[in-house]
Amino acid sequence: MALPRNIKKILPGSPKGKLPSRAEQGAKYLAELKRQGSLLFRRILPMGPQAFEFLQSAERDIVGGKQKAPPTVLDLLLRLSEAVGADSGYARILRGASEVFARRGFEEARIEEILACAKVSPRTYYQFFRNKNEVLEALFDLYVSVWLEIAENEVKRGASPEEKILRFAMVYAGAMAVAGPLAPILMTESLRPGTAVARRYETVREKFLEILLPVYGELRRGEVDPAWARSHLAAAHGLAVGLRLGATSPITEVAKATSLFLEILTPPMKRE
Repeated sequence: MALPRNIKKILPGSPKGKLPSRAEQGAKYLAELKRQGSLLFRRILPMGPQAFEFLQSAERDIVGGKQKAPPTVLDLLLRLSEAVGADSGYARILRGASEVFARRGFEEARIEEILACAKVSPRTYYQFFRNKNEVLEALFDLYVSVWLEIAENEVKRGASPEEKILRFAMVYAGAMAVAGPLAPILMTESLRPGTAVARRYETVREKFLEILLPVYGELRRGEVDPAWARSHLAAAHGLAVGLRLGATSPITEVAKATSLFLEILTPPMKRE
């Protein structure tokens, strides 16, 4: 089995004379993609609607006008990633799965379709993943880890509680648009009770609450009921599923989505 040329960079500290398993390689690849995703999108998600003009321009520059349609955002991440080359089997599986899930939906997607889209053999696929659920979990982990990190950093940058909530709403809308057609698939599957993705989302939702509750307390000069905050995050989640934003969405749609998220996530004024 031929290892990637940059294996030493991807997998530092491997015991001498012992090659890592493909599962270990996959974990390292995913961690590197999360790091690269944070670097790539930390300046794009909070910028608001004008960010997506920049994103579309960057995509067009990458393909050099040779494709009729720009690559997916996952393509963009994989192309720009230093340690996870677009030619690696792991990267191709994620890219192929994201395209098949977005086109067919998770339930209807078949592993054979992912193999064809990713241009990988069954042997390569099953060295990294046992089934399509594990691929979905990897995509969800990549997506929400970047989203959560950027949301937390942006809220910290806010000068006032109002600005902090606005920054959170902008990142929320930006995350939907950047993920494009894959976003509603990931968000919808996270609502299925008992699944691994649903359990992951519950953890992420609680981390979002940890970010927002202090801001709400600062804004209302007192505690905001966590049940209210949790229910409104759920409402924002439902809105995110229905909006179906994409990297090619008109600026007006992204701006409107930001306003809707802001309205949902702003607590009511405290009665005197």
